[in-house]
Amino acid sequence: MTFALTDVFAWDGISNQRSEQTLTVRIEGDRITGFGPESELAGGIETLSLRGCTVLPGLIDAHVHLCLDPTVF
Repeated sequence: MTFALTDVFAWDGISNQRSEQTLTVRIEGDRITGFGPESELAGGIETLSLRGCTVLPGLIDAHVHLCLDPTVF
């Protein structure tokens, strides 16, 4: 499934503020494949406006317990 999240601000995790302009995130399957202006990324696909929301691309689920034995459960 390919779709785009539109009207989002972006924060890189380093800067003191988010982007000044809204952007679009293109998603194909379970991967982000594009990030930029809506006119370049959202043509001909389903879009979901997240007006006013802020995204942090690259954030992963890092909550794991490496010391737990899964066979105990």
